[in-house]
This record gives sequence, C-alpha cells and structure tokens, in this order.
Amino acid sequence: MRRSRGVLAYTILLLGATEALLRFSGDSGKAMLSLLSLVVLVIPLVSLLFETTYLYGARDFIELLLAQPLRRGALFRGLYLGLSLPLAPGS
Repeated sequence: MRRSRGVLAYTILLLGATEALLRFSGDSGKAMLSLLSLVVLVIPLVSLLFETTYLYGARDFIELLLAQPLRRGALFRGLYLGLSLPLAPGS
C-alpha cells in the first residue's frame, strides 16, 4: 500500500514539474531539457529509495539464504544484479 502511494506521489510530482516547466518557459525545447535534467537527478534517488525499501523488507529472506550452503559472494552478486539490471539503460 505504501509503495503504491509513493509511486502515485512520484507520478504527480513529475506531472506537476512538467506542467510548470511547460507553462512558465516560453520554449517547449527548453522545458524538455530542464525536465530531462530533473529526471536524471530524481530517478536514481527514487530507485535507491525503492531498492532500500525492498532490501529492508526482504531481510528475513536474505538471512535465511545466508544460512544455506551457498557462497555469500554469489548471493550478494545475485541480489545486486537482480536489482540493478532492470534499471540499466537499454534493458
């Protein structure tokens, strides 16, 4: 429930920023460039927030996996790749 509210708030924030930039700047090219700069800064921060929330919520499961006979490096590498590859450009 919390995540859906966060995604909704994030969407409304970007929609409001887009609307404000398009209204207050005379040129739509400048507005889109400003929006791109905003997105380049905001998306990694929001992604980091969602990943941290996921890892905190999956803490018990990660502890259970660490108790199994598999290498810690393989586990953490798998977690890292599982969280970072969907966010990589071109995927």
